[in-house]
Amino acid sequence: MFNTLVTISLVIQPNLTVATPIPRENDLWVQRTAQIQNVVDTQGHDANVIFIGDSITQGWEGSGATIWKDTFAPLKSINLGVSGDRTEHVLWRLENGHLMGMAPDVAILMIGTNNFGQHDSYSPQEVLRGVVSVVEKLKTELPNTHVLLLDIFPRGKHFNAMRGAIAQVNQALQ
Repeated sequence: MFNTLVTISLVIQPNLTVATPIPRENDLWVQRTAQIQNVVDTQGHDANVIFIGDSITQGWEGSGATIWKDTFAPLKSINLGVSGDRTEHVLWRLENGHLMGMAPDVAILMIGTNNFGQHDSYSPQEVLRGVVSVVEKLKTELPNTHVLLLDIFPRGKHFNAMRGAIAQVNQALQ
């Protein structure tokens, strides 16, 4: 009986995690989010541009550091990228201090790729809902900020089902 109830509730209950703020539990994530919070607390009030996303965004601090320094740092930019983040993790960060005291002119968002292709991959419809939730959160919290949403990058060297799913989400976001 219990198994039947659990199965029925899982079928009826929609998957809310993609658009529900959830923190990650690993040490690297906790360290990175604390590092970002320190930057937000000390420099956020002066930020003109914020970059929000996952490892692609965080990568501006690694292999993209020279370009960041020459191109984006003069614009008073802040990098809010965290490797491995999914839409639900970004939502949690935005609700828990990573926008505090900021009123940037532009927010550049790239998120959603990690919602595909992992152990609990989401459908294109769910990923779309998660990305839209992040955009809506930004527009609500930063009403005078222009939000620039970038496409989710394709994944894999060759054509595959995940590329098709990502293309569907990108097309729906146009």
